[in-house]
Amino acid sequence: MLRILVIYNNSKSADLELHLIVKAMPVEEGLKKTTLENNKVFDVEVKVYKEVIPVFEKYLKLLNESNSLNCKCFLASMNPQPMLVFEDLGEKGFKRIVRRAGNKDVAMKALDKIAKWHALSFKANADGHQKFKEFSNGFFTKNDWKEIPIFKDGFKFFLEMLKSRQEFEAFVPKFEKYINEDPLTKTQDALKYKNMNWLVLNMGDIHYGNLMFSEKEGSVDDVMLFDYQLTFWGPAVSDLIYVLYMYIDSDERILKRDEIIYKYFKVFTETLRGLNHSGEYPKLTDLHKDFLSFKAFEIMMTTCLLPFGSIDEDFGKIDIGLLMGSDEARKNLYTRAKYLQEIREILPFFLHRGYLE
Repeated sequence: MLRILVIYNNSKSADLELHLIVKAMPVEEGLKKTTLENNKVFDVEVKVYKEVIPVFEKYLKLLNESNSLNCKCFLASMNPQPMLVFEDLGEKGFKRIVRRAGNKDVAMKALDKIAKWHALSFKANADGHQKFKEFSNGFFTKNDWKEIPIFKDGFKFFLEMLKSRQEFEAFVPKFEKYINEDPLTKTQDALKYKNMNWLVLNMGDIHYGNLMFSEKEGSVDDVMLFDYQLTFWGPAVSDLIYVLYMYIDSDERILKRDEIIYKYFKVFTETLRGLNHSGEYPKLTDLHKDFLSFKAFEIMMTTCLLPFGSIDEDFGKIDIGLLMGSDEARKNLYTRAKYLQEIREILPFFLHRGYLE
């Protein structure tokens, strides 16, 4: 990722400035370069900007909205080198979230954007834009993601943590059984969406690092989501689980869960009405059924990805590269106070919903 300042002249003015962000394939050999190449994620993101967003822009005109779902992309190309060039949102007053905690207003704005993105894809698919289904081969549908350390070791570290703390003793047998049944393959099978009701084009990787927000008069004014490298056609609950675990504070993830899901449902259906959708509308009950069918993904999120959320309080103090390369450092994430508190709230929820049966 490079930040670039372009100074140029045209027929009317001199020394004009354009601030850009350039996103290019890594050139140094390593895990990141190998993972990006093997999963063709640059191909996916380029395809989103070339084939998906132009369709969405046409539908957005029906809503009398500007194209505010994503930042402006000046170049999306695979040749001569995989590269994307964007406007620099930082120059427009947008900023990143430093910590997940305490950003409820940002989270709710992001949820609105996600609901609209999903509704646009649902409408476009209903109108015959079958190309969206070409995004069926998402990151988690292949096998090599299972060898990435955070997933390969996640359940093992989680079980070791459970065994080391008496308060979680009752959950040890349940997770021993669950882990013996190959949880990563369960997650992969869930993404084949055989039993899912509510299918859309998911953004796929909407953690708070892939979001920027702006403020106006002290309140959150707008949110921009970016990074479509893991975009895929599949269950809407995939993105919603990301929202619940990557954006929502732990004290609201369970207590406000149904309220958050309903807010998404309301924006989704209102967007479809604004698009004059005349076909069948997904039902809220179907969405809740999909959450239960997709429980393996939510358990994986909790055991493999949520531990990394505990470091937001130390943002800037921890070397992410070293963290990813150190088994011991990742294992230590599972015993951080913030993560343990989240697990105290999540495990009873899993038990009561039947996730651990």
